[in-house]
Amino acid sequence: MSWDKLYDKARWNGLILNILATNRNGARRIQVDDIPNSDIPFINDLGEKAEYFQVETVFAGDNSIADSNAVIDQMKKDPKGTLEHPYLGELNLYYLTFSQKLTTKKNMVVLSLYFVAQGQEITLEGSASKTISNYTDPVLENSKTEFVNEVASASPDKIATIQAEFTSLLTKVRFVANQMQRPSQLLTEFHNEILDGFNSVSSIINSPQAFVDQIGVVMDSLALNAKALTYTRQDATNPTSNRKFAATELKKVEASSTTRHLKLQTTITRLKLSQAFEVASSSTTVSEASQQIQLDNALIELNELTSSLSDRLSESSSAATYDSIDLVDNLNSLNAEVFNQKSALQKLIDSIATEQVYSKTPSMLIAQIAEIDLSTFEGVNAIAHPLFISGEVKIPNG
Repeated sequence: MSWDKLYDKARWNGLILNILATNRNGARRIQVDDIPNSDIPFINDLGEKAEYFQVETVFAGDNSIADSNAVIDQMKKDPKGTLEHPYLGELNLYYLTFSQKLTTKKNMVVLSLYFVAQGQEITLEGSASKTISNYTDPVLENSKTEFVNEVASASPDKIATIQAEFTSLLTKVRFVANQMQRPSQLLTEFHNEILDGFNSVSSIINSPQAFVDQIGVVMDSLALNAKALTYTRQDATNPTSNRKFAATELKKVEASSTTRHLKLQTTITRLKLSQAFEVASSSTTVSEASQQIQLDNALIELNELTSSLSDRLSESSSAATYDSIDLVDNLNSLNAEVFNQKSALQKLIDSIATEQVYSKTPSMLIAQIAEIDLSTFEGVNAIAHPLFISGEVKIPNG
């Protein structure tokens, strides 16, 4: 019997763990029974602390240390998740820290992971802002319904075209997945989802809803995996960065397709991949935005997205029926939201002053003279080389 057969399995956000032991510490109630300078004789019950979990996992073999470190890295990047435990069921936990024990016996690593149970999230009425998913989810659901209706009345030639175009999309997604640097377990799961997509292409006629749902799963996984890796401001112009590469490849498929749902699905996935939209929707100052992305490049990206969304809106409007009016309305709301974020970013950029640098000067020196953060300065200027800057430069206020 191989070593991994000896241990029960658990899953954390897609990662498979070999469980050695689990410790669960109950939560004590928090009470205040002695309030200084108060005559109130009652004990105030403030609720209970969160439960605490320690899970010991084991790795063995030549890659044991690498596999263990990959799990640690993934935990740090995404500390919130669900632990599917063989005895305790699904536990909504938050990763805290780890300890690692190495042994020469069978190249074994014992990794102790420490979690705390997630509490109930509190949302104040009237204070919650909409996320991009609040706009994209209704659009995709409406588009799926329209796609199912389209398939029901499509000719054999049209069905063949739809199958060919979705096969081309899945081939492109698999190509992008092959370029990603991610833990092997997560990539294997992603490739399995892509394979399920390929297998479902032949069932478009009989099960169009199941097919289009699987395509949605694949595209969501593409966005999730591409966004999981650390993003830097330079990635906005780096054609090999995961986000940029995935978005560029999807745009190629989008341009050559005639299927409305496919074009809409790829446009929305590109929107989900966009760091520019995330930053534009969450930043209120030049400093906040420019320290994460280069603003000029972000504006170019948002211009491309608004152009694509306008095309999708025109396509949906021209083919709209009474039954598909919800799709047009929701797509119009999405388009307006992206346009608003683009306008907000444009307003930030327009608020930046410009100055002339007459001799080649290092960016660090310019930032020091202007008394601004270096990353802020580089974020608002497209810099070819940080040591030799000349000509017109942008200087944010503060």
